[in-house]
Amino acid sequence: MVRNKRILNWVRRHRGILVALPLIVTIVCFAHESEWDALLWPLGMAILALGVIIRIWAQQHVRRRVHGPRHLAKTGPYALVRNPIYIANILLCVSATVFSELLWFIPITICWSVFVYSLVVRYEEMRLLRKYGDAYREYMAAVPRWIPRFVPLTSANGFNRHCYANIVSEIHCLAIVLPYLLKEIISPWFER
Repeated sequence: MVRNKRILNWVRRHRGILVALPLIVTIVCFAHESEWDALLWPLGMAILALGVIIRIWAQQHVRRRVHGPRHLAKTGPYALVRNPIYIANILLCVSATVFSELLWFIPITICWSVFVYSLVVRYEEMRLLRKYGDAYREYMAAVPRWIPRFVPLTSANGFNRHCYANIVSEIHCLAIVLPYLLKEIISPWFER
């Protein structure tokens, strides 16, 4: 149990690097690219935008980035699903894979991201159970881990007063496009 906890904590601490591993492959791999730029770039931008919007929405309710008081987040996207930020991150990874034009790699990106974040969630749920006890146990019973439940939109709360601060704190997510723009620029040199 202690060893598992150490492994899960290590994965949690290094989740950013671990999730990025497939993206590194998509940056340097040119094999079997789909050359449908007119379709793939708008699709990638739409998926990226959805991921960023979900991250901004989730950050408003967890208040981690704006240093508000800590509490068990149950509003906004947390009323629909327990891990909206990780779902948003998976969308960002998928958008990057779409930008890479390696459509065959999308299932690999999704499976790897879900695997890494599932380990992280196991560790975080242990910590949250210790911190919030029965309140978190009830939340776990009511709200699914990954597949959002459908509730009236009034329960999901829209954007709040922290919106601007969270937009500023999440703007870095757009940088995921940059390596793929560079790849698009240099890829003709490799086709010669």
